[in-house]
Amino acid sequence: LGGAAVVSIADFPFKIAELWDGDRTLGESIHRAATSFISDIKGNADKVDIATRNGAGLEGAIGAITARFNPVDDIGGKTAKMQRTFFVANLLTWWAGGDKMNVLFSNDLGNLSSTRWDGLTDNKRRMLGQYGINEGRWDIARKAVETDKDGNLLLMADNIRELPDNLFSGTAREIRAEKADLELAIRSYYTDRVDFAIPTPGVKERALLGLGTKRGTPLGESVHFMTLFKSFPTTAMTKPLGKAVFKG
Repeated sequence: LGGAAVVSIADFPFKIAELWDGDRTLGESIHRAATSFISDIKGNADKVDIATRNGAGLEGAIGAITARFNPVDDIGGKTAKMQRTFFVANLLTWWAGGDKMNVLFSNDLGNLSSTRWDGLTDNKRRMLGQYGINEGRWDIARKAVETDKDGNLLLMADNIRELPDNLFSGTAREIRAEKADLELAIRSYYTDRVDFAIPTPGVKERALLGLGTKRGTPLGESVHFMTLFKSFPTTAMTKPLGKAVFKG
C-alpha cells in the first residue's frame, strides 16, 4: 500500500477521457488532468469550499466524522484515522482528490452558462439529460453562476436555491421542491462525473463483488477476502469503460 499512489497512475487515462468527453479538446483534457494532480488541493481552501458546496467534499467529511465513532470498512476509529494519515503520507489522498475534478466540472458548466440548450453539443445534452436536466431546467440552472477570485465562471449547485421564484412556476411549496430537485440534479451530475473520472466503487460494484453472499458468514467472508483488491478493475469496467461502450 505504500506504493498505492504509483499504482493509481492508471486513473490518469480515465481522468483525461472524462474531461475529453466533456467537450474539451484532447490536448486541453490532458493539460487539465495533469494540472488537477499538480495543484495542491489541501493548500487551497477556496477550491475545497467550492467542491464541498457542490457535494464532492461531503463523502470525505462524513467519513472523517463517522470514523471517530464507528467502524469504517471493518476498521476501528483510531485505526481508521491512522489509515487516513497513511494515505495522505503516501500521496494517495492527493492523487485521488475528487475536489479538484469537481472544480473543473463546475467550471465546465460555468463556461457554458451563456449557451442556450440548442447551442450545447449533442453529447452535453445527452449527459445532462441523464439527470433530468432538459431545456427549461438548463435555462434556469445556468443562471446559478458565480466568479471565483481567479475570474473563472462556476455553476454552483447551492446557488439555485437563491434564484428568484419567478423563474419557476407553481405554489411556494412547489417552487421550493423544484429548486431542491434541480440543485440535487446538478450535484448528482458533478459527483457522478468525479466518480467516473476517478473510478470510485459504489453500491453496484460492491454488490457485484459480494456475489450475493451475506457478510459475517463463512462464505460471505471468503468472497470478501478474495475480492478485496478487485474493486478498481470492477469499477473501471462498470463506469468509464462501460460508459464508453454504452454511451452512459
